[in-house]
Amino acid sequence: MRTEPNDRAALRFSVPEQTYRIPLAEEPRQRVARACESLLRARPDLTPAQCWDIVSAEERTLANLVREGAVYVGIIIARSEADSSRPTAARFGVLVKDAALPQDRPFDEIADELAALDEPREITLDEFPAGPGLLIVENTSLGSTNHARLAQVLLAFPDRKRIATLALSTEDTDDWEHHVDLLRAVARTVSFPEPVVVGEAGSQSAGSRTAP
Repeated sequence: MRTEPNDRAALRFSVPEQTYRIPLAEEPRQRVARACESLLRARPDLTPAQCWDIVSAEERTLANLVREGAVYVGIIIARSEADSSRPTAARFGVLVKDAALPQDRPFDEIADELAALDEPREITLDEFPAGPGLLIVENTSLGSTNHARLAQVLLAFPDRKRIATLALSTEDTDDWEHHVDLLRAVARTVSFPEPVVVGEAGSQSAGSRTAP
């Protein structure tokens, strides 16, 4: 696993080594070309056509993710657990949104609201090293033309004023359970470092620096 600090959002997490981080601020055409080059270096068994398909699919949804509050987006490439002769890919993102959550049991109300919708999804309240969390696993594809499935873990920031959503989606349903396990593993690495505090003499406390 590779640690991915995100000081702007004041959280840290680790992702599998074969994860390509997509630079959100880069110009789209340059981003696609760079992503293909990086993927081919990391996975020489991929053909240029396979690489292009993976990266192009990601680019089509990237703008929406940014609008929804994404602070990190990456493509996780691995060898399929169902068929070791082929690669499998999943989109992983971290989104941060404002919230007003109760200090104790912050996700109970959200879980009850989702359960009341009576839709085909699994909703699990769980405890992670970073605190209480909510695992949401969709049991059907996202739409009639989008065959991807989605799993999310929601984690509350310590002040309960923001939610970090770790989301993983893939069209590779043969490896779905493996991808859900992978999302849980990443969620267990999340931490919320203390912001830097400037003392009276100008000294700074230990911890991760939080950008404005």
